[in-house]
Amino acid sequence: AIGGWGPGSVSTVEEYDPATDKWAKKADMPTARFGLSTSVVNGKIYAIGGGLNNDVSFATVEKYAPATDTWTKEADMPTARQLVIASAVNGKIYAIGGRRVWQAPLPTVEEFDTGFREPQSVTPTGKLPTTWGEVKAAR
Repeated sequence: AIGGWGPGSVSTVEEYDPATDKWAKKADMPTARFGLSTSVVNGKIYAIGGGLNNDVSFATVEKYAPATDTWTKEADMPTARQLVIASAVNGKIYAIGGRRVWQAPLPTVEEFDTGFREPQSVTPTGKLPTTWGEVKAAR
C-alpha cells in the first residue's frame, strides 16, 4: 500500500505478507501524494504522478527497491497529473490518462523507458505472440 489520502496526501508505505497475515511499515515515499499509480519493472516499484490535493498535481516519478527499502528519484513525466493509470510492458512504463486538477480527463499517453529489457514472451507453441487471443497448450 503506497501513498493515499488520510486526510491530506500521505507518503506511507506498508507491505502485506499473506503467509503471516501481517502488515509491516516500510520507508516512506519521498513525495506524499494520493491518486498516483504504480508499476513494477525488474523487482522495483515505480510510483508515478499523483497529487497533493485536488488543486495540485505532480509529474513526480520515484522508484522503490524492496530489497533495500530505499527510494530514488527518477525523471519526471512531461505531464503532471493525478488519477493516472500506469502499466509496464517490456521494461517500459506507460502513463495513461488522469487529470491535471479539477479538469476533464486527459487523453495523454506517455512512455518511460526504465532501461530494463525483459525476455520475449513465447507461446506454448514456440511462437512469439502477435495477436490477442487464447493460448492453447502445445500437443
